[in-house]
Amino acid sequence: MNTAHTSNDIESSQATFASAVACSDLATDETLVATAKMGDEQAFETLVKRYRPRILALALRYTRVREDAEDVVQQIPQNVRLLEQLRRKILVLNMANAYHSM
Repeated sequence: MNTAHTSNDIESSQATFASAVACSDLATDETLVATAKMGDEQAFETLVKRYRPRILALALRYTRVREDAEDVVQQIPQNVRLLEQLRRKILVLNMANAYHSM
């Protein structure tokens, strides 16, 4: 029986384990944020679910209309993803500019 593991097997199991730990109720916000920054959708969704009541309360204070506040909360995940994509593009542009100015 061959029990040797490839590096892909190990990385895959580590990623699965990290995702499971990050998305548990015991995971700290810091762990969830770090894992979500690495692209883990499940960690991001856990953060959204964890903070949804607080975000909704804040949005309701500003909008004063529950339906509008719920719309605001519902749009947050899409906006966060767009902001992350924009941040990455800006980083690439800054690196390209730095390279060309040498």
